[in-house]
Amino acid sequence: MTHTIAILLHFVFAADPGFPAAVQEELNAIFESTPVRYQVQVESGAMHLSEVNDVVYVNVKGGCASKSPWTGGALATTESVDGVLRPLMTVECDKLAAYVGYPPAVPKAMARVLAHELLHYLLQEPHHSSEGLFKASLSRANLKQGVTLLRAAETDRVKARFTGSL
Repeated sequence: MTHTIAILLHFVFAADPGFPAAVQEELNAIFESTPVRYQVQVESGAMHLSEVNDVVYVNVKGGCASKSPWTGGALATTESVDGVLRPLMTVECDKLAAYVGYPPAVPKAMARVLAHELLHYLLQEPHHSSEGLFKASLSRANLKQGVTLLRAAETDRVKARFTGSL
């Protein structure tokens, strides 16, 4: 059974109209071997949430168009309350753009950063793996080149979360 999660992107600045679809396509490709599917949309008055099982709210900080040099720091975070990871995330989009280069790489990179944060939330796991998409730090190449898939361990844990078995 498919578990559909709506990702609501809250932009302070106007987003490119194709941005949500590009993020959605990449997220669904990453989670292809799991029962999870994503519907990504910009938070607005006309949101379509009737056919979703969960909603994740993402505050996109900045305009995703920084031409400033990369200065380091976290690209995204997931809120935690009393040790429980919540479906509230923040993406530092100007930092992300500075890290991967703007504009063509940003939607794919954002999807990969969100996939990492979604693993924290879905698995209720604050720690990282030593490799793959769930490691603590992702390289520029990890964020913008090739195909990124979940490792078998993460795939099995996400499947177990939604099916009750491995």
